[in-house]
Amino acid sequence: MAFPRILKLPSRNRLVRPSAVWTLAVTLALLCSGPAHARRSRQDPSVRQIYSAHVPSLCGHDGGDLVDGKLPGIPVDRGFVELASLLGMRHQIAGGRLSGYRGRVIAAGVECKQGGVPWPEYLEVYGRDARRIGGMDLGKLLPGEETSINRVVVRDGSISVEAIGGQRRDDPDCCGSVSELLKLQYDGGRRRLAVVARRKYTERDSLARLLTLVSRRASGAERYATAGVVRFLESLPSRRFSVGRCYGTLSPWWMASTPSAYTRACNVVVHERSGPVLVTVDMQRVTWNRWRAGRIDSGD
Repeated sequence: MAFPRILKLPSRNRLVRPSAVWTLAVTLALLCSGPAHARRSRQDPSVRQIYSAHVPSLCGHDGGDLVDGKLPGIPVDRGFVELASLLGMRHQIAGGRLSGYRGRVIAAGVECKQGGVPWPEYLEVYGRDARRIGGMDLGKLLPGEETSINRVVVRDGSISVEAIGGQRRDDPDCCGSVSELLKLQYDGGRRRLAVVARRKYTERDSLARLLTLVSRRASGAERYATAGVVRFLESLPSRRFSVGRCYGTLSPWWMASTPSAYTRACNVVVHERSGPVLVTVDMQRVTWNRWRAGRIDSGD
């Protein structure tokens, strides 16, 4: 059967030639294929993509693309650059949505080593197509030779980073005793990450909380001290306390990977009617931001 020379559209009183119909069909096909390709080029990142993402120069090593989560081409005696999740730190990679950025992002901790010693950890953030949209050197935010990430969470439009290992003057070189919660957001105008909130944690915070609960005869003191320490504090004739100087000590079972291996000693002043009494409390870190009194020395 011969193809009709003209087609009449029932909805309008217009004549359309077959060549025009063919041209319209081809044009629509091209238009439909274009956005699909564009969508593929703007995909949200996946964790698998991050294992081959680009990292900038870190720890003095040249930047490059990761291979299975590691930066190739670095001699063994020169150190390494790799995702912290490869070292068993599964809480150091997280995904979610950031305010000011269209699409999902993935934040990942990156460990590196140079010169025979570990460096502070880096946080790298990737957006569409696993392209890097920003990063942070934790050592600049929380100074320490081995500042690292305990956990990273992307939630409610921001990135929360639990950082540990910040050093004070009396901390040993191996390990810092300061922790900090960092809140990061994406600045769409400047296209960079910015720290919008931060809170530091030390043994003084937990000790002050313990003394407040004891003073108020409130429950929950066992969260911040052993039963023996709580009983001693509750047996004192006065429950008016103030925290004095705290200083660092290394426990004999120290291990770098164990948060509870680090202890700090703090002086506590008990304000009695006969005069102030000084006791010493050993504070042991039990979580990334909480310490617990494990022993008390009254000097008797």
